[in-house]
Order: sequence, then C-alpha cells, then structure tokens
Amino acid sequence: MLLNALASLGRSGIKTVRTFGRAGLMLFNAVIGKPEFRKHAPLLVRQLYNVGVLSMLIIVVSGVFIGMVLGLQGYLVLTTYSAETSLGMLVALSLLRELGPVVAALLFAGRAGSALTAEIGLMRATEQLSSMEMMAVDPLRRVISPRFWAGVISLPLLTIIFCGGRYLGRLAGRRKLEGNRRRVLLVSNAERCRLAYGPGELSDKERSVRHYGNMDCVIQRL
Repeated sequence: MLLNALASLGRSGIKTVRTFGRAGLMLFNAVIGKPEFRKHAPLLVRQLYNVGVLSMLIIVVSGVFIGMVLGLQGYLVLTTYSAETSLGMLVALSLLRELGPVVAALLFAGRAGSALTAEIGLMRATEQLSSMEMMAVDPLRRVISPRFWAGVISLPLLTIIFCGGRYLGRLAGRRKLEGNRRRVLLVSNAERCRLAYGPGELSDKERSVRHYGNMDCVIQRL
C-alpha cells in the first residue's frame, strides 16, 4: 500500500517535471532561436494586429473606468484628511507601478492568450503542425515564434495605452468632482467633524451647517 502511494507520487512528480521541462525548452527555443525575420515578417505583422490592435478596445475601456473610479474614490477619501494634493501620487504609485502592468497583462492574457491557445490547439487537432513537419517547415519558427514576439512587442505598448486611458478617466472624474465641489466639501468636512468630536455631539452643529452651507464656519467657531 505504501509502495503504491510512493510510486504514484513519483509518477506524478516525474510527469510534472517533464511538462515543465518541455515548456522550458519550447520557451528557450522561441527566445534563443533564429527566426527568419525577412521570411516571417508578414506573419509577425499579422500577429501584431491580432494580438495587439484587437486588444486595444478592452484595454482602453478598462483603463478609463479604473482611472475614473480610483480618482473619484481617492479624492473623496483624501479630502477627509485634507490631503487632496496627494491624489496624483496615489494614482501614480497604485496604477503606474502596480495595477497598470498587472491589469494590462491579465486583460492581455484573457483576450489574446486564450485566442492563441485555441488557435494552436485547433492546428494541433487538425494535424496542421504534423503536415508542416512533413514539408520540412519548422512549426516553432512558423507558428510559435511570430506569436511569441508579437506578444513581447505588444504588451508594453498596451500597458502604456492602459495608463493613458487611466489618465483620461481621472480627468473625467476630476471634472465631475469640480462640478459637485460644494457638496463634496460639505460631506468631507462633516465626516472630519464626526471623527474629531464623536457621533452624538454634532447634531445641532450639523443642522446649522445645513442652514449656512459650510462646515468650515462651524469648525472655526468650535
């Protein structure tokens, strides 16, 4: 019983190592290999269109909405602590360094990676790769290498486009906030007073705020 369990564990470990070894060899051959760029340039351009250009829509839309939400919510939170000037630093640190590349890579993998996997799997199922080998055509250079280098070239550009869409979303959110600046200031200042003086101490003061329309007057009088 114990020997069978150890044998099963060993077989699964050998299978895992073999799978990772094949994937590593394929990646090594795709990176270190010498593709004929002059012959495969049309394939590379076609894959750049399929992988990069067709992924721009979801990248731009996601960047605009993520930037808008982060700008709106970040501004509302920072006004509570009178730190509105730190909004640019917050957006830069959170999106440019962290979320921007990660979200762009996830969207790229979800849209382009799944399409490439399905395409290569269909070619394998219909024995197109075997036909290429019979005609002395290297499937790695003909199929894998153009798609790999198209992804390497497209992903940094899509990340830059995602960050640009995020800036557009932040500008739209900022314009929306400037239109409702008085209401935002009232809400943020009222929240500051609740944090400073407790939940049950500002009922009369809040009524006076609604009458005068400015919590800063109440803060100064306190």
